[in-house]
Amino acid sequence: MRLRWIVSYCALCSMAAASLAAAEEPTAKPPAEKPAATSPELLDLLQKWEAASHQGEVVEIQFERYVYDHTFFTEERGIGRLVVQQPNQGLLELKPMPGQSGEKSKLKGTDGRPYYLDAVSSEMWYWDGKSITFIDTQEKTYKRIPMPETIPTTPAEFLTSFPSWTFPWQKLGKPQILFPMVAGIKAEQLLNDYDWFRGKKNPNGFHLVARPKTEGLRQEFKQIDVLLDKESLQTYATRIERPTGKSRTVTRIKEVKTDPAQIGDWRPKLNGYKLVGNPGTNQQQQNPQKKPVAFDWGWAVEFLMFVLGIAQ
Repeated sequence: MRLRWIVSYCALCSMAAASLAAAEEPTAKPPAEKPAATSPELLDLLQKWEAASHQGEVVEIQFERYVYDHTFFTEERGIGRLVVQQPNQGLLELKPMPGQSGEKSKLKGTDGRPYYLDAVSSEMWYWDGKSITFIDTQEKTYKRIPMPETIPTTPAEFLTSFPSWTFPWQKLGKPQILFPMVAGIKAEQLLNDYDWFRGKKNPNGFHLVARPKTEGLRQEFKQIDVLLDKESLQTYATRIERPTGKSRTVTRIKEVKTDPAQIGDWRPKLNGYKLVGNPGTNQQQQNPQKKPVAFDWGWAVEFLMFVLGIAQ
């Protein structure tokens, strides 16, 4: 799997989101202010945000994404959509952003030269509740990682099984991890997981800053900036900074659908595609009664690194 999948993937910016992408210098130290949870005004805003957020059995999010890598001085741009059907089914589709020919990144490296501008690859990821499938739309192939039916409880079971239910794999089994703070907002959970601060003044709405409270979340995020529309109080842009501070993902939400009739049949059609790798999956399909062989560990590890890069 290419390096770009590890260091990039999920972010958006443009016009209203420009205020998030404009300053790509390392994040300043947390201000010596009280978390939003202690402010009645900000607590009220979180509760209104929850009430206004997109709720529903199925949600489709269309977005633009900009990924800034400050180690390799690259900027990747893409467009895509994420469909989430509760509790753990979904589809992520990525495509290169059109109309980039001749454009240059606005960010510059330490040598004064603009970042290298690149596009994401066309690809899809599909969660069906039982497995996670990577679909290569150019090669007409797909790979699949089955989700284990049982959780390892002893050291022996852990050593003989893929560690799917350890952090972070347990969370990666749900596509919702890819778009935190966009749909299905729960104010109480956000207050438990993050300290909240008011960000810079924004004439178009509200700028909130979240910093993780728990060690587990600190392994995923250093900080999440959220822009809320002034009228609808719905998320229209996010900026996620990785723990190292060397990579950021800016995402601009273009459209959110919650009507199943508008979303339609979102599940990918794999007729004409070839299943590659994962011999355990093949054997299990041919002989469901026989215990499948070991997972394709190499590709599975690459998948974990890729999705962590997406989420961060």
